[in-house]
Amino acid sequence: MRKTKEIFILIIAVLILLLVNSISAIEIFESCKDKFKTTEEVTVRSNVDRFCVNKEEGAEVEVYIVEDKDSSPLNILMKSKINNTQFSCKKIWDSPKVGDYDVFIDCNENEEYDSNEPFDSFEVIAVEGDGKARRGEKDIRDHSWFFDREEPNLINEMLQLSLLAENENIVLETLTIRAIGSGNDTEIEKLEIYLDENNNGKVDEDELLIGDSQPAFLEDNGVTTLNLDYVLVEGIEEKFLIVYTMKEDTPEGEFSLVVDSIVGIGENSEKEITFSGLPLTSGTKSVLPEKTCLGSLTFELEPNPVVKNSLVTARISGLSGCENKTIVLRLNPCGSSLKEEIAHCIFNEKSGGCNISFLSSSNKTYHACIDKNNDGDMIDFGEYDFKDLVVVIPEKIEENETEINETETNVTEFKEEKEDSKITASVTDIEKNFFETGGFFLLLEVTLLLILFVLVMILFKMRDGQEKED
Repeated sequence: MRKTKEIFILIIAVLILLLVNSISAIEIFESCKDKFKTTEEVTVRSNVDRFCVNKEEGAEVEVYIVEDKDSSPLNILMKSKINNTQFSCKKIWDSPKVGDYDVFIDCNENEEYDSNEPFDSFEVIAVEGDGKARRGEKDIRDHSWFFDREEPNLINEMLQLSLLAENENIVLETLTIRAIGSGNDTEIEKLEIYLDENNNGKVDEDELLIGDSQPAFLEDNGVTTLNLDYVLVEGIEEKFLIVYTMKEDTPEGEFSLVVDSIVGIGENSEKEITFSGLPLTSGTKSVLPEKTCLGSLTFELEPNPVVKNSLVTARISGLSGCENKTIVLRLNPCGSSLKEEIAHCIFNEKSGGCNISFLSSSNKTYHACIDKNNDGDMIDFGEYDFKDLVVVIPEKIEENETEINETETNVTEFKEEKEDSKITASVTDIEKNFFETGGFFLLLEVTLLLILFVLVMILFKMRDGQEKED
């Protein structure tokens, strides 16, 4: 009887111990909430100084977030380290995903859940996302368009959209557009939506097409809903372009559109999300008559080469259908912001061009420019040409300069001869003065003395000869 009583007491003690351990496993370590939102951080807390009794207080231990702690193998979604001590709510998961999860402490360091290890369970619920739409910074606004046979471009941007997903990713589903304006919208070939990856307000090569409709509208001032294929990532604002593809013969008129609605599906919540910030109206596109000013501007400078300070004529041709358009002659390229205009002329269809005359000064490059398509620049096909003018010095001026040089040489020689003449004349004058002042008589006396000397010598010789005879 006593032995039976002892066994019964032991069983009761074991049951109590197991119950206490089970309760303490939940109470000593737990998640801070039973339900977390996808926009929140998952946190846990400890209520005792040592929740792992086999570890020292403060020692680092691993905490695991798994789909099911009893599964094998474990599908570990998140792992982090915490200290084996009491602490208040501490983050262990930044961006939780929707689902039911277990969290436990791996006190035994075997990467498995053991029955004596602290654990808890929690749920992550989805928060419905929010979609926002606004006009992009590079929106197109009011503009004009016409068909240009020389540079055909039928793609015409109408509106830049900026879209933002909040709280969760949004799978874009549909976009509804309503046409307005005086133009006939059934004459628009195609309606397309592109991702504007470089945010420049223009459709560039290889940019992603996410939706289209052809024809754009089934009726004038009609409504078209496009199916979209794109996922907006939460927190990243992205730009999109709504584009018309025109026809060559689209008639004149004003075209515009209104984005009435954009609808998507929350990636986590799986709920339908309607974007705020709508409706948005595009700028007005005015379709003008087809461009008639055609051809490629060319000009010649006549004469070339040209004598300096002579009249030069720029003869401009190569165009048709450009009646009354202004052609400018300038010293810098037609695309330059500096406009050093020499002169201008008005194109005359009958003469096939026009002429501009000016005085030559030095060797220069001249540029002829015209705005054929009225887009505000003069750098499109056939709108510019340039020529080099060669300026030479006139031949008469060269001859005159030669004559002047020769004259200067003659004058120099004449001066030298004159100096020599002056010296010669001076010597002659001295001789003349010598004779005029008695020099002649002095010379005569010297001559007579010489004659006398000769006579004396002869006399002495005759005397010597006579003495010898004696």
